[in-house]
Amino acid sequence: MRLKYIDIAKGILILMVIYNHTGNLAVASGVDNDIINFIPKTSFFHSFFMPAFFIIAGMCSNYHKRFKDFAISNAKSLLIPAVLLLFVRILVRYLFTGTFSRLEWSGLTSPTFIVNLGYWNWFLTALFTTKILFYIVLHTIINIKKRVAFCLITHVIGGIFYNLKGNDLGYYNFYFYQHALLFLLYLEIGYDITQQNMKSFGLKINSIIFFVVYVSYLLIGRRIPSITSDPYLPTFDIIPHFFLSVCGSLMLIEFSKRVDSNPYLEDFGKNSLVVYCLHFQFMFSYYQIFKEQLNTMNFHHTITALFIMYVFTAFGSLWFSKMLKLKYLKWILGKF
Repeated sequence: MRLKYIDIAKGILILMVIYNHTGNLAVASGVDNDIINFIPKTSFFHSFFMPAFFIIAGMCSNYHKRFKDFAISNAKSLLIPAVLLLFVRILVRYLFTGTFSRLEWSGLTSPTFIVNLGYWNWFLTALFTTKILFYIVLHTIINIKKRVAFCLITHVIGGIFYNLKGNDLGYYNFYFYQHALLFLLYLEIGYDITQQNMKSFGLKINSIIFFVVYVSYLLIGRRIPSITSDPYLPTFDIIPHFFLSVCGSLMLIEFSKRVDSNPYLEDFGKNSLVVYCLHFQFMFSYYQIFKEQLNTMNFHHTITALFIMYVFTAFGSLWFSKMLKLKYLKWILGKF
């Protein structure tokens, strides 16, 4: 049975993703507005919103299928959309701006395409790699304590590998395996939550721990660690980030349980994969069309313009997602 609070949590998370890209897409589009430039500083959830997706993946996926069935199922639902939705992204941009994205097209024609699958939709490829790795670990290391210890070690190794960032072939991030090493721990946590049949995720205690660590970082002026497309996780920050990411994720999941029911958030949660892949182009197109006006807007006009942009981006992506589920288009999402 599909749990409503999981869809609500994913719905909140995908809206966080949209909000989080406000600043960098503005810069990429040539928008220079003080209010928009300030928005990245308000993303308090930056340390946990991607790990939370992986905790949920650990809670929801069936890891007891035959390996062949598991791999094929996830390749269809993750790798195929990771590649084919790039074409949809290019189309969306052309429809709204009349421009062709050579940068995204290069991701499809690059000689490294086969080992860099779905580059611009990195999350889907990273999730696939992490789930395959976790399946192997789960069926190899039966003892939960040993498995948790192994996942903690891979988490540290993933951080070390990513921080090295060498040009050596050995450090090339094939299929986002470095992200997979970092995210494996969160799948383990999500899986263990379901095995322990946890009824409550501790909203109060997790909120306190999260905000104490978060505010401490702000007070000492240190950059908040995070694992996103370009992780920032210095060795010193691995333990604090663990508390930020896990406590923040559980805080959000428990909050979602208490929301109980919200059809809009549930809708975004059910369609989060496509919204994730397409929202870039909706936001980018909006910035491209209105950048001259945005560069000269006052405070109130900017707030109104941002509200319109978020509605356009979120619901435009959601509409496309539902359209892609139609009979003759659902193959794009690996549904066949």
